[in-house]
Amino acid sequence: MTKILVFIDGLSDSLLPEGTPLETTTHENMNEIASMGSTGTINVFKYPPEPDIAMLSMLGNNPFKYYTGRGVLDAYGFNANFVDGDLAIRCEFAKLKDGKLSGPYTTLNINDSKQIEETINKYLSITGVTVYSALDMYGGVLVFKSDRVLSNKITNTNPYFKLEFLKLKMNHKTWEIPLTTFIHPKINEVMKSIPMEDNQSSIFSSNIINKFVETSKVMLEKHPINSKERKADVILPRDGGTKTPNLNKFRENVGAIVDKGFERGIIKLMDGKIIPTPSTSSNLKVDYRNRALLVLSNMYNYDTIIVMLKGPEYYSMLMDKEKKTESIDLLDKYFFGTLLNEINIRENVLFVSSLRTFSSKFGIPTIDPVPFMVAGKGFGPDGIISFDESSVKYGRYRYINSISLKGLLNF
Repeated sequence: MTKILVFIDGLSDSLLPEGTPLETTTHENMNEIASMGSTGTINVFKYPPEPDIAMLSMLGNNPFKYYTGRGVLDAYGFNANFVDGDLAIRCEFAKLKDGKLSGPYTTLNINDSKQIEETINKYLSITGVTVYSALDMYGGVLVFKSDRVLSNKITNTNPYFKLEFLKLKMNHKTWEIPLTTFIHPKINEVMKSIPMEDNQSSIFSSNIINKFVETSKVMLEKHPINSKERKADVILPRDGGTKTPNLNKFRENVGAIVDKGFERGIIKLMDGKIIPTPSTSSNLKVDYRNRALLVLSNMYNYDTIIVMLKGPEYYSMLMDKEKKTESIDLLDKYFFGTLLNEINIRENVLFVSSLRTFSSKFGIPTIDPVPFMVAGKGFGPDGIISFDESSVKYGRYRYINSISLKGLLNF
């Protein structure tokens, strides 16, 4: 028996009078899975989560206890030579028009991003630190090393990602995490990193981040990738961390089909194995089918296979409900259709959930619970025949917390 856990970022939407994309698509394959199994909703996190916090929660790690920042997770995912005390910080490429950002990020082809990575690692110099970059088409991670104490108590340079530190008391102990919220800013300009504490490490760390942004901007102005057209004008660091999280380990042999740095980092830190996975592309049909084929070809190599899928969250961010609906149709046909043609669900376990709810009306993630379904050995039908936000509320599991999912599925 193999357990297949499929998480789809932004699949669910905030309830709309005219129906959510999930409620208004046919998605026959997902409905077939729902009719065979049990359903319910999951409370992912008490604040609108970024995908790294949502993934941590779904895999049984309380973010308030374990989360130390996006940058560290990316550093482990990129094998970026991070050690505790370094400052690992997420970064994205962005384009400028008349001094304004054209959006939260831009993507490059992998050859261009690797050229930028090589230039930074060979030539970019900042007094008092050494800089190491590991980049892909979406951005990547920067690791700053110094003899001086570094801090992640600094604000982000990307105005679309607002950072604050939240505290929670649990078991007579106060836990603090850096929480980033995706927003649509009123002023879409590159922000200065500002120290969030009045101490030398925070001041020094914000200064080196600002120096990096300035220096890399000058570098990109004359970089070969921009010789024919402007592909990237600035690199924006955000969400740093200085400490490795001690995540809960998987109980069994787990393989993961993931392609983002933070996803690989989480799987590695939980002692899972990464199944070589091509990066997502602009062709969702190919991406979804290829990932289904990867599941099928690895069915007998692992006790549990974790799959992270994207698409709906991107169109939610753009507030394009029609495109989000289309992406769900493609997901249903090319991922789940391919999967259901080849596997016997009754002899295995298939779990499907939205990773987080992303509003296509407002273009931001929300705290709304996500729908889930699980079919196969030990999970019989509960009478729900449609997989959508409204229907599954009446399923067998009604409402559970994300932290309890690991116990439910025993992975």
